[in-house]
Amino acid sequence: METMLGIFHYWWSHMDGTYLHCYLDFIGNYYWNLVGSAQSVRLKKLYYKLLLEQEVQWYDENDPHKIVTKVATSITAIETATGEKISLLLTTLVTSVAAIFFAFFKCWELSLMMMAALPALILGGVFFMKAMVLYSQR
Repeated sequence: METMLGIFHYWWSHMDGTYLHCYLDFIGNYYWNLVGSAQSVRLKKLYYKLLLEQEVQWYDENDPHKIVTKVATSITAIETATGEKISLLLTTLVTSVAAIFFAFFKCWELSLMMMAALPALILGGVFFMKAMVLYSQR
């Protein structure tokens, strides 16, 4: 009976942290997406204001369809970068720092050995990212 309670306590204590992490991750993503959406609305309003201030001759010289398409894709990219990418970056950084902290807290000798492999992992990630960018541009 005691082993069942021990297993239940171990499982519940670890699942509690997982639920907390999922909840905080959801809240962070939600608010960063709100920031990205608000930023895109401000940019669209500024864009429309600048379009209304242009002379009529400017519209004869520039193709309005190309300008609208370029601005729409740019604003979408800015919204994605502000909302999703910053949220993902912050979540990854905080999780990594917390994991390293707890690893040193639990077993600092093993953590030091694992930290020796960290530069190789980072270098591999950088090369992989560069390869992905290279192949996506083709």
